Amino acid sequence: MTRFKFHVLLLCAALSAVPAAASSNLRNICTYSTRDYSYGGTSSVFEYAGVYKMTKKLSLLGRYYYDSRENWNNKIITGGIVWVFDKHNYSEFSYGYGKDSNDVRSDYYNVDFTNEKKDGLYGASYRYTSQPGYGFHTVSPYCKYYFSRPFTVFGRVYLTYDSNKDATYAYWAEAEYVLFYNLSVKAGLTGGDRMFQYEYDQYTGRFNSWLAGINLILMDFVSFRYQYEALDRSSYSEKINTLNFDFRFR
Repeated sequence: MTRFKFHVLLLCAALSAVPAAASSNLRNICTYSTRDYSYGGTSSVFEYAGVYKMTKKLSLLGRYYYDSRENWNNKIITGGIVWVFDKHNYSEFSYGYGKDSNDVRSDYYNVDFTNEKKDGLYGASYRYTSQPGYGFHTVSPYCKYYFSRPFTVFGRVYLTYDSNKDATYAYWAEAEYVLFYNLSVKAGLTGGDRMFQYEYDQYTGRFNSWLAGINLILMDFVSFRYQYEALDRSSYSEKINTLNFDFRFR
């Protein structure tokens, strides 16, 4: 894994563990990924998300996103709420503000609805992304279904319409299997004509990828995930390595 900076994520995970251990009302999610390009360049993405449970119904959401490339970077700060309607239904409402190294400002408006039951979860999200002179709407339905106790499938579709009146799409599909009580493996495919992996990427053009990963439950409220993805675009390819630590509510 070329230039994969494990120590950065491990440090972030350690810092996240302090408030997580101190409060059962705080959830911390820390993610770090690197991308190695076929033409020789590299880049990385770091994201931290925190959710603080105020009441049984209301939680506060904060997120920091940093995309670092060789000649460009972008920072996005997001704030919002998570509202629990009942034991099966909840929603996220959030706003993000971005500023890149060229001083280009951006705005992100997001609404997400999820219905979760014993056999799986179903939902849909809407996002509007705006930059000077350009904007696009994205509607994204998704589902996760448990066929049996150890086997799960997940699917998501992204449908986008932008201010240039161009319509694009992308899909993401995965299957996960539990090997042991604390270890599962997964494999999946993505494809389409607008990127979605990098949360706020506006790249358009055909792409496809395959991915594989593991999910390890370290403790009742701590999990670790690793994912490898091989991505092909029209003119070059990428190798993506991602680490994730999730300190859940207790």
